[in-house]
Amino acid sequence: LLAAGGGSAALLSALGVAAGKTVLALAGIVISGRLFLERLFRLVANTNSQEAFIATIVFTVLATSAATELLGLSDTLGAFLAGVMLAETKYAHQVEADIKPFRGLLLGLFFITVGFSINLQFAMANAGVVLSLVVGLIAVKAGIIALVMTIFLGRSMSSAIRTGLLLSQGGEFAFVVLGIAQTVGIIPPDLSQLLMLVV
Repeated sequence: LLAAGGGSAALLSALGVAAGKTVLALAGIVISGRLFLERLFRLVANTNSQEAFIATIVFTVLATSAATELLGLSDTLGAFLAGVMLAETKYAHQVEADIKPFRGLLLGLFFITVGFSINLQFAMANAGVVLSLVVGLIAVKAGIIALVMTIFLGRSMSSAIRTGLLLSQGGEFAFVVLGIAQTVGIIPPDLSQLLMLVV
């Protein structure tokens, strides 16, 4: 990309557009959440209807996902932002209690969606590269965590290494970030697919 004429300018332009859209989405969602969401949940809570409360939660998530998708961002990012927004209301504990029966199902659907997006032929063709990157990811993350724990927290080396290995895997939020990066054209689909396989 950088070797092509004007490649660096195109990359900077794509990064600028992506950053602008992300800031716009975050600002709009946070402002609307603070202005309207608390009032909406207070109104629904006054009805003493659990069904209405759950429906409002689902509506909030779907509306936020639709808003981010309209801005050209990932709908998964919208769902994530809706969760952050709901957590900031004074009804966060009730929201958590009401969605608890559905949490495992929704998490399962998330990982099933991610699984369906993986190209098995691509995975088999690049198995060596994927395996090397997985080992590299684990080694780098475990090393950084172990160093931080020994230098700044004064933990023993064995405890630091154990903790580093426990925390060394990729996180679920990487799927969201990679999806956004591919959607806005920052990384090509093949690279996104490779990194998703590694995570």
